[in-house]
Amino acid sequence: MKTLLKLSSFILLLSLASCTTTRVTSSWVVNNPPADAVQKVLIVGVMSDREQRDNIEQSMVAEMSRSGVNAVSGTSIFGPNGFSGLTEEQIDVKLKEFDFTSVMIVSLVAKNRQQQFHPGFFYMSPRPMGMSFYYRRFMFAHDVMFMPGFVSTTTDFILQADLFTIGTDQLIYSARTRTYDPANARALATSFSREIVSQMRSKRLIP
Repeated sequence: MKTLLKLSSFILLLSLASCTTTRVTSSWVVNNPPADAVQKVLIVGVMSDREQRDNIEQSMVAEMSRSGVNAVSGTSIFGPNGFSGLTEEQIDVKLKEFDFTSVMIVSLVAKNRQQQFHPGFFYMSPRPMGMSFYYRRFMFAHDVMFMPGFVSTTTDFILQADLFTIGTDQLIYSARTRTYDPANARALATSFSREIVSQMRSKRLIP
């Protein structure tokens, strides 16, 4: 029984490695948010990894668009350097020029890398030996097999999304998420965006 549990745990670990899971760990929404707050939203990723930022912005734009929200990536408006080098006045002018009603800032809070050792174990593997005519069934021998130990490395990403109104700079929504060991930047962005948009929908911020 213990061997079967170990083997099942090993298979489960491999299956988990092939999917990406994001969950919201904390969130907040203002009472009675402005009705027009999400008519046109600018998505701005704040992180040093360019690929990660681009994927986050594009995935958020795609997910919001599916919900009928007019969303635009920050890179398409401000270029690859984002808000860097710009004053608050210059940023405000640009936002009003394109008639944005709110801006969502997505930031990388933490990136945690962990290693875990999984010890090896022996298990029995059945091997057919031939047909028994008396019992009308196959006869099996059981070989002793060994599953070697291995070290798995996982990386968790903690992201935060903050939604501010344009003009009044009011924070109307904030959520922090944890993504377990994404395969790549795109997988992280896709899983994060779906979870955030789904929660915003449940909070009645978007249709």
